[in-house]
Amino acid sequence: MPQKQTLAYIIGWLHNDKYVTSKKGGGQTKLDINRSAQYDNILEAILNVYSSEGVFPRYPLNVSSVSCSVTQFNGAPIPRGVCFEEIVKKVGTPTRIYLCTKVRLLTTVTFLKAIFPTIPVLGTVVLTSSQSLV
Repeated sequence: MPQKQTLAYIIGWLHNDKYVTSKKGGGQTKLDINRSAQYDNILEAILNVYSSEGVFPRYPLNVSSVSCSVTQFNGAPIPRGVCFEEIVKKVGTPTRIYLCTKVRLLTTVTFLKAIFPTIPVLGTVVLTSSQSLV
């Protein structure tokens, strides 16, 4: 009997170390993962379940504003650089896989550029009419 090309896993979403419920766009669902999938393929597949066009619809976040990783149920990271079948052999069969997101800390410059994209920030001083250099 030929080996099945995919493995079915229950996936979930943890944001800032807290489980995201289905009411907020998370919840648990089953995902078929190709045995030859690499870490980035797995991350992309899970992101496609919980986000749409780079946005988590029911949680006010953009994918670009969070750091994303894939972990096992116990919080141990899924290793990079090997196919999913090798991960299962090394780690054992995880019962669940989680998308873990954490809000990225913005630097002041990045924050200012996001709010005021047309105001020069680096290497210049921006004065209002009530300010002076003296």
